Amino acid sequence: MSTFRKTLTAMALAATALVLSFTTASANEIEDYAEAMRTFTPVIQDWVDEVEATAEAAQAKPEILQSAELAELAMRGERIARDLEGTAAPGALAEAQAQLVDALGALAAATQAAGEASPEAYLD
Repeated sequence: MSTFRKTLTAMALAATALVLSFTTASANEIEDYAEAMRTFTPVIQDWVDEVEATAEAAQAKPEILQSAELAELAMRGERIARDLEGTAAPGALAEAQAQLVDALGALAAATQAAGEASPEAYLD
């Protein structure tokens, strides 16, 4: 399994842990956090979808990995991770959110590294 796919898997696990952790915080804390994340969650999901689509497209067109758009995609991921890190999460959600921040950061770094590597390195 490629580093990129491992990172995607880790991110999915962190997101699952975040959702499961909702049961351990108080109702008010969860409500406040959910409200804060309501507009941010689609931004995260859209970015992950774009990274996955780019990785898939790169299988057929590896030159995509050398594009300025990929570098911009990686920078957006880093900004998303920093923004999420600055969002206070209640109780046990804090640990799950930290894992999600780490996974997003790792995915952004993998995206950046993909753009710096030889395109042939990503052909299966």
